[in-house]
Amino acid sequence: MKTAKKVRPEDFLYASARSRKLETRLSGREGSYRLCDARDAEEVRRGISEYAQGFGVAAELPPDEALDAILGQTYKDIAEMSGASGNEKAFDIFRYPYDCHNIKYALKCFIRSRTLENTLAGMYDFATVSPLDVYEAIQSEDYSALPKNMAKAAETSRAEYSRLRDPKLIDLALDRALYADMLELAGKSGVHAFSEAVRLKIDLTNILTALRILRMNAGGRLLNDALIEGGTLKTERFTEPSSEEELWESLRKTEFRSIRDACGDDFSFESIERAADDYYLSLFSKTKYLAYGPEVPAAYLSFVEYEAKNLRIIYAGKNGGVDSRELRRRLRAWWQ
Repeated sequence: MKTAKKVRPEDFLYASARSRKLETRLSGREGSYRLCDARDAEEVRRGISEYAQGFGVAAELPPDEALDAILGQTYKDIAEMSGASGNEKAFDIFRYPYDCHNIKYALKCFIRSRTLENTLAGMYDFATVSPLDVYEAIQSEDYSALPKNMAKAAETSRAEYSRLRDPKLIDLALDRALYADMLELAGKSGVHAFSEAVRLKIDLTNILTALRILRMNAGGRLLNDALIEGGTLKTERFTEPSSEEELWESLRKTEFRSIRDACGDDFSFESIERAADDYYLSLFSKTKYLAYGPEVPAAYLSFVEYEAKNLRIIYAGKNGGVDSRELRRRLRAWWQ
């Protein structure tokens, strides 16, 4: 398997220019707000269909499938534009979460004796390992085709499940392994911004995990098992607070205090999760000051992923009767 190599900013002159051009086909704030104001879900569906055609996606696909196809095409574009310099593997850190989903899904389907067709139907085809290869790895118990840490986690969590019959063991083990693989690959690429993005994602994930568990009045072993190593914040910071207020107080002198500030008077979990996403995206907004470099196509990739997330929010909201003002509030502001 080809591995990532250390990259040079000048290797991305073409990829950066190409990414800037491709950004122009994104809907942005105005296009997203326009869909929020649509009369009904059918009008949103047509809007998503038109948007998807700009990526070369077939018009007849349902919204969720069309948005998945957009992500798949975007990863193909990234590989094409960075492949000439041999740097396409560096962007696998952004594909690894889809590998993680696929491995979890395949393991659970195996446990429930699902068919090959049903298993593949729930997997993403733009991860670093094809859905069929993941399926065959689970069936054969030969995990060598999978990313190193996730391969080991798939094997050990499967054994643990056989002993304890607790499916959350699979999720916990694979989530930790996912970030270990991401950190390792980011380090090999030598792109500081990639390592920074992974560490930030770990910190934000730990904050949200701690909040969720504190609101459940749980903690102890559950929290220890769920926390992920490798962020800028030590995991001990999350195990010491006994209440949500204590957690926020412990974060008051860190950069993450701005997440709570951004929520205003709305401390719903959804509001905090949205503020965390916006904070993560602010890392990529800095790329507008760069002429070229691997950060530019990485930013474009992140913008596409969060725009797809926004379109899913809008479509689901229209189906659920959510008004346009509330829909606008729920969007992730990747365009800032």
